[in-house]
Amino acid sequence: MSEPGRLQRPTVVVEGVCPLCGLPSAVTCYADELAVWRHHKETGGPLRHIQYAMPEMKPEDRETLMTGIHPACWDDFFKDRE
Repeated sequence: MSEPGRLQRPTVVVEGVCPLCGLPSAVTCYADELAVWRHHKETGGPLRHIQYAMPEMKPEDRETLMTGIHPACWDDFFKDRE
């Protein structure tokens, strides 16, 4: 999550359980972005939408962070709904 020569930003690992398969899920993200997103989510601020608070994070990681659902479980669950 860092580029050579740049200062390291503190990261956190957010753990949960996938509600579809029951296995653990974990996402690593920047601590400052997580704090901003959680604050705005609670207060209705402009960065309450995770894609604005964490624009560099892959969409599937953002989904796992929000819901705990693994990308493979998401794909399997919604494959018949397309």
